[in-house]
Amino acid sequence: MSRDYEPLTNAVPLFRALTPIEMDEIVRIARLVKAEAGKVIVKEGEAGRGMYVIVHGRAQARLRLFQGDDTFLATFQKGDVLGELSLIDGQPTSATVTAVDDCILYFLERTAFIELRDKLRPAAFKVLRAIAPMICDRLRGINARMEDMFSEPERHLRIMEKRIRVLAESGAHDDAPTGGT
Repeated sequence: MSRDYEPLTNAVPLFRALTPIEMDEIVRIARLVKAEAGKVIVKEGEAGRGMYVIVHGRAQARLRLFQGDDTFLATFQKGDVLGELSLIDGQPTSATVTAVDDCILYFLERTAFIELRDKLRPAAFKVLRAIAPMICDRLRGINARMEDMFSEPERHLRIMEKRIRVLAESGAHDDAPTGGT
């Protein structure tokens, strides 16, 4: 007997296309996790373990730059998904995501999701279909940032040179490029 998932599917767009029986399958392989404010949820460079859906709270994604500092990428809130690429390829994560507030998240472990997919369960394919537009939106955002960078290369070069000077003066990152050969 399926439960009433309407509150969950209303809060999490990713699950809206799932029937109650398909939601049963997803809930069976998911677990709720808590992350206190300041806790790293996903660490850049580590193996992707699965996908998280924020049920409560906010989290922030940051990317480590080659100069040693990091840059803000996005803020996630209720209903948002992070780590979704882990369900597809299992490669190392591309950013660090940290809880801004105390968070409650649904976690879908990669191996359990793959088992569901390998059994050709529609729930797995509907989830994959739902995350595809998210991935496209994030890629478009990266493209827009790249376009901005290439439209004003002098300004971005000055920003990078300033970062390198600050890092060199602080001794924070001895292997930062210095512009020499």
